[in-house]
Amino acid sequence: MDRSEWGTGTQDRVDALRVIVASDDAAALASVAKAVGIVGGRIVAEVPLDQIGARLGDQIAIDLVALEFAGASPRVVDRAIDQLLTSELGADIEDEGGGVPVIAAIDVAQIDAVSARLHGRNVQLLCAPSLAERTAAIVHVREMRGGAALSDLTRESEYERLKRLDEDVARIADALARLTGRDPAGGRDQNGQPPGATLHEAPLRYGAPPAVPATNDLALAGKVRTAIKARRMRDQFFEPGLFADPAWDMLLDLFAARLEHARVSVSSLCIAAAVPPTTALRWISTLSEAGLIEREADPLDKRRAFIGLSEGASAGMRGYVAAVERAGLAMG
Repeated sequence: MDRSEWGTGTQDRVDALRVIVASDDAAALASVAKAVGIVGGRIVAEVPLDQIGARLGDQIAIDLVALEFAGASPRVVDRAIDQLLTSELGADIEDEGGGVPVIAAIDVAQIDAVSARLHGRNVQLLCAPSLAERTAAIVHVREMRGGAALSDLTRESEYERLKRLDEDVARIADALARLTGRDPAGGRDQNGQPPGATLHEAPLRYGAPPAVPATNDLALAGKVRTAIKARRMRDQFFEPGLFADPAWDMLLDLFAARLEHARVSVSSLCIAAAVPPTTALRWISTLSEAGLIEREADPLDKRRAFIGLSEGASAGMRGYVAAVERAGLAMG
């Protein structure tokens, strides 16, 4: 493939973003190459997924690792993640700002398995990404790498950073649509589920039986669920994109699940957010960094993690509900 059409002179630029791509799929590899070229980056190595560890060990300097997991078997995915996390470059990925930046492309069925093991400020998970989403993710890595851009980012809130990233996706999609003559939306289904659907995991079969929710907690959970349903009804009368910020919907859903003593997987929370999975995954990372939600590893399956409200967030939600009820207002 001639990558020059997607980037001008990137191979000669010494300051170009250096990218290693691990993929077993030629089409996915081509899509990554286009996105890297658009940003002005440089692919320094292309390797199969099961060889990412060896390649990272040989690499002196790297700015980004792109992993193409979509369609790969669980065994291949697990092995690639093992190699990444045990490499010198990837050992500190879960630390705040540590490790080499990673962009992992996944499909919906892989959300739980990959997000349970790959998460942190330097990890971006893209679910069935478009070219625009890939490009925006790489732009974010490039900005974090640049000193001036980094100082700008430290002054803006996580909310502002995510809104700006979403705007970048829309802008890049529009530009690509004009170049290719295609509809920027592409008619993509967001997540294959009806808006507002909630899926909670059954309690684990081993260990002590789950605590039974108190009657007042169940009543409060019912009110929260009603509020969620009412918020979803907006989509019948307005464009869903007008209400694309899923943070509050996620907190409401997790609060109801806590009251019900239900456990929520990452994929379930993505569905409940009623936004594209990639957007939901970005907000899960942001809420985690803000200390509002916490991950709990499944003791029986390392490829799954549950998401719950932190104690502080739970107290805040209870305070909010109490304040709303004292004021005689409807929860929203």
